[in-house]
Amino acid sequence: MGKREYKCTYWQVEIRLTDVKINKLGSRAEDFTIASTMLDCERYPGEWLGLLYEGRWLIEPDIESIKCTMNLEHLRAQSPEGKEREP
Repeated sequence: MGKREYKCTYWQVEIRLTDVKINKLGSRAEDFTIASTMLDCERYPGEWLGLLYEGRWLIEPDIESIKCTMNLEHLRAQSPEGKEREP
């Protein structure tokens, strides 16, 4: 009985779709849609979500570099303990 069993549950998550235009030269896409659970349009304007998403992709090469330097390219574990068990 090593497998975990989960009770089948049906649930819904409310999301907000925000269309974002890209105005950067050299960008692969002209626009895209962000799906978010940040539903309050006044607190989280679409422009802000777009900037947040853009910032995430600005640091993505740095994250890849750190993973490569630390020999973690193929890391599957989600915790330090799991990392110790990785082959």
